[in-house]
This record gives sequence, C-alpha cells and structure tokens, in this order.
Amino acid sequence: APAGKALAEITVGDPSFEDLIMDGGIWGTIQSPWQAGGWASYEGQYGVTNVPDGTQYATPSDDDLYQDLAATYIAGVTYTLTAQASSRGTGTSGADDAWQIALHDTAGTELAATTAAFDLVQGTWDEISVEYTATAADDGENIRIYFSTGLGLDSSNWRFVLDDVHLNTT
Repeated sequence: APAGKALAEITVGDPSFEDLIMDGGIWGTIQSPWQAGGWASYEGQYGVTNVPDGTQYATPSDDDLYQDLAATYIAGVTYTLTAQASSRGTGTSGADDAWQIALHDTAGTELAATTAAFDLVQGTWDEISVEYTATAADDGENIRIYFSTGLGLDSSNWRFVLDDVHLNTT
C-alpha cells in the first residue's frame, strides 16, 4: 500500500475452496458461501496441479460463481479483488481460456470488471485482479465478488480454474 494508506482484508468465506465437500466423481457442486454455477475439484484433475492454497480449486465452468459478503462498500475506499487462476485446458480452448473477475453490488450491478482471453496456461497459476474505488452511490451497498468465463464469449469452450481469493481495501 502507498505510504500513509492502510491495507485491510475483508473476509471471504472459503477463499480457497477447501471447505467444499466433494460429492463424487471428478467435480463437486459449489456450495455456500459460494453461489450460482460452478464446480470444485481436487488437485490433479484435468492436469491442474500446484494448487496455490490447499488441495482443492473451483471453476465457473460454463456459468458464473459469486459470493455475497457481509461487508458493505464505503465511499472513497478502494477495493482490490484478487485470485490465483489457471487454464483447465479442455474443450476447444487448448491451453488458453477467457475469464472475468468483478466487483458487484448485491443487486448484481457490475461496478468494475477485468475480462481477458487467451492468457492463462494450464499448469501455471497467475494472479488476476480487479480494483474499484467506491462512490457515494455505492455507500452501504453489500459487496458481491464475482467470477465468470467472460462476457460476450462462447463460454462452453472457455474454462478456467481459480483459488486463493482475497479482497483488500486501501
């Protein structure tokens, strides 16, 4: 953080997907506190190795994956959402995938997003992030952290995996 700026972490429930119960097979269904579509899996499935934190990871698959936090936006505060991401490397995408990481309010309104394609490599974990400074209009709105396969893309062909999710403020 810049000099004179405090860095604080906002609690994300099950940030590394270690609390999810695998319900058989390769994938397990996403469970609370994570919501919407998506799956969790063990290290080693689909060639995904060296999981950054623990032995499980998640993928939005052909859908989105989000979590509504207890924290609310405070006007003037900058929020930085980060995660470690890798390619699942299946479908027609080969070693490349499309992804989106975003901050929403709990009404689902997108406040800030980073979307990228063709830059995640299977077997390598990279940090993805988005940053947003809350406005007066956001003040008091609950925070939703959000991951998807990217807007405007044929998501059936693009899959990425993620782990080690953090939300910090400055």
